[in-house]
Amino acid sequence: MKKSIIIFSVLAIILCSTNSCKKGDISGDHSTLVLGAYLTLSAQGNANLDYKHIDTSSVSITVGSVGVDVQSVNVYVVKGQNLDPSTWKLVKNVPFTSQGTVLTVTGGEMAQALGIDPDSINTDLSLYPEAVTKDGRKFSIANTPTTFESFPAYNMAFIWPVTLINYVCPYDQSFFNGSFAVISDQWQDYTSGDLVTVTPGPGVNQITLALYPKPGVGSNRKNIVANVDPTTDSLSVPSQIFGDYGGDVNFSCTGVGVLSACSGVISLTLDISSPADGDFGLFTIVLTKQ
Repeated sequence: MKKSIIIFSVLAIILCSTNSCKKGDISGDHSTLVLGAYLTLSAQGNANLDYKHIDTSSVSITVGSVGVDVQSVNVYVVKGQNLDPSTWKLVKNVPFTSQGTVLTVTGGEMAQALGIDPDSINTDLSLYPEAVTKDGRKFSIANTPTTFESFPAYNMAFIWPVTLINYVCPYDQSFFNGSFAVISDQWQDYTSGDLVTVTPGPGVNQITLALYPKPGVGSNRKNIVANVDPTTDSLSVPSQIFGDYGGDVNFSCTGVGVLSACSGVISLTLDISSPADGDFGLFTIVLTKQ
């Protein structure tokens, strides 16, 4: 009984959102309301869009419905997330054939809807299914209170996240030039928000970081040069001396990491040691472009 009351309440609210119920109508008299509909998630299929096979890679969910009869489902796409329906692009209309209708969308279909080439997809996307009832009404997250989407009892399927995998952001050496803010530093020279200077080179596939020691913490700082593999956006740091801390001299490091001109992030994990104290272990520093 409680579940029935909850379902009726959400359907009534959906209807009010789409049919502008007057304040005087919301009086607890169910005769003033007409049921709407919403989609439910019956099964989660693949949620990852594989950039290596972007045109044919697909994502899918299985949906049911609650409320009045649903005739079909419109599927819209947007880059990132945006609940403003004016930004959505229609991918397809899928007939709703049963309580267990499978919705499948390929990267090629999403790209066509967005008006771009498939290989131009460079970020996660969101799909927004919209229930179209047999009497022609439409129900989606755009006209449903978003709080209901987060309630497990309703199990709504109006927001469908798509994660892009195996995407390598094109390497642009010129991007890695200027001030990068510290997000975190396990070596603890820096606090969040401190700035580090990064410059391109000296080689074509190299960047240089004026990193350790932080001025005022150590001395004799030497730049750290990292090699870039542009096919994977990965970094490698060959063994090199970078500075002194007090009487402990010639600190050195080796390491690995990643960088991205799309996100503006550099992440390095360095194995730091000194002749006097030996190996200190692994320490990660994460920077973001300003």
